[in-house]
Amino acid sequence: MAGAQHSGSNLGVYAYPFFSCEIRREGAKGIAFQKHSGSQRRVGVLLPYSADSLLFLGGSYYEDDKPQGYSNLRGGKGAGSDAGQEDRDSVGQLYQLAPGHLLMIFAPISGRGEIYELKKS
Repeated sequence: MAGAQHSGSNLGVYAYPFFSCEIRREGAKGIAFQKHSGSQRRVGVLLPYSADSLLFLGGSYYEDDKPQGYSNLRGGKGAGSDAGQEDRDSVGQLYQLAPGHLLMIFAPISGRGEIYELKKS
């Protein structure tokens, strides 16, 4: 799949070209999403949420960083074990607009929202 990133700010909306990303099976029932190109990236799981959407629960990272999922799902010494990494947590909803055409809307962080338009390539 390819994803176009739309990022809002106080100045307006910025549209970016499509980036490489994937939705893949993880184990018997798991589904993972990863945007693994561009300077800002995301990785996480897709979970059933409503009749017409999936919940994305993951983390954001930069191209030179190790991919990080949602801080409370990474294991270690209990919930929140990755102290200082909670600011990289990312939550969103994935909707199917048409076959091979999806929209992922992320919860705003620090007043900035992001939307990924996903098209099967």
